[in-house]
Amino acid sequence: MAETFNSSRNVVGMSLRNELRGPKQNLVDWYRYMQMGAEAVHLVNPNVLVILSGLDYDKVLTFLSVKQVELTFEGKLVFELHWYGFSDGGDWKNGLCVLQSRSNGEPVLGSCGEYQAWSYTSELNLVLKDAGLCLQAGADGEEVKFGTQCKNLGSKWVQITDSRMLLSTYAEDNGHMVCLDLGPENSIITSTCKCLVEEGPCSSESQWFKIVDSNRESSSYHLQLRTTDEIGREAIRRAMKALRKRHLLEEGAHAPAIAALSRPFAAQHSAGIRGKEKAEKLEFELQQCYRAQSRLSEQLVVEVAECRSSKALVQEKESLITSLQSEVTQAREENSQLKECLDEKTEALVLVLTENHSLQLQMKDVM
Repeated sequence: MAETFNSSRNVVGMSLRNELRGPKQNLVDWYRYMQMGAEAVHLVNPNVLVILSGLDYDKVLTFLSVKQVELTFEGKLVFELHWYGFSDGGDWKNGLCVLQSRSNGEPVLGSCGEYQAWSYTSELNLVLKDAGLCLQAGADGEEVKFGTQCKNLGSKWVQITDSRMLLSTYAEDNGHMVCLDLGPENSIITSTCKCLVEEGPCSSESQWFKIVDSNRESSSYHLQLRTTDEIGREAIRRAMKALRKRHLLEEGAHAPAIAALSRPFAAQHSAGIRGKEKAEKLEFELQQCYRAQSRLSEQLVVEVAECRSSKALVQEKESLITSLQSEVTQAREENSQLKECLDEKTEALVLVLTENHSLQLQMKDVM
């Protein structure tokens, strides 16, 4: 492309790659290939500006404060940075938020400008802070409600996708997994989670609910319904989450939880005290699984960080070895040249000494 538009005055700059994203993005490759690409563009088109895009949907360029790019040219490098409405803690300013209705006290969608703070607890409850009420799912397809019984499964909400856009729980009537959803007339319901399996085109926009950090009050959140234009990815963490998910599945960490959640709790409660004890046991198993998930996730994050650090160290050592090998080769060549020069000088010296001795003998004969 740089060579094609070399003579075009209307093309003033070329971006090497727009909005890098995904699990394979990393600093080692960014520096390597961005520098290679910049040099390639400059080589065939020395007049065009070279534009470098950052990581994480081009929202991150802070690493340049530690290490700058190293190029053979200057005065024509442009760094591109994107800043969206969802790029920081101002997420709550856009879209609709889940609020408590002033008329009947139940969950409704309203403007995020009406401040109502939530807590997302370690027990996976979504609690309205001022009222102390937790968000609870009813039967599949019915509206959610507020309540005080926060220990049942229908009150525990899990962010089940890498984008953290789907909030799942379990329906009160059949124990099936459901997601928070936008119902008729902007009501808030639960329904079967959409687009979890890639089987052709599908749309889950009505289930895009986001727990958004708020800077209005310490340790508070907003539960927000996001529109298509407001969706951004949380970058660098996607790869980590995908690895954690695969690791947990391989270890079978969720097996007890799946077994626990496959049984409707309504039938267990009707069995009396024995059913209640069984339900409490299953809930305890679920909590153990969540703790195991947390430990495995932390371990995996450490292992991935160590692997990346080791990889960078190995690459640095390989680069150093290559440089040393080049220096040794150069030193050998210089040594060979010096030896040849020394041999020539030695021969010249011997010749001079021989001629000098011959002259001395001739002078003795004359005298």
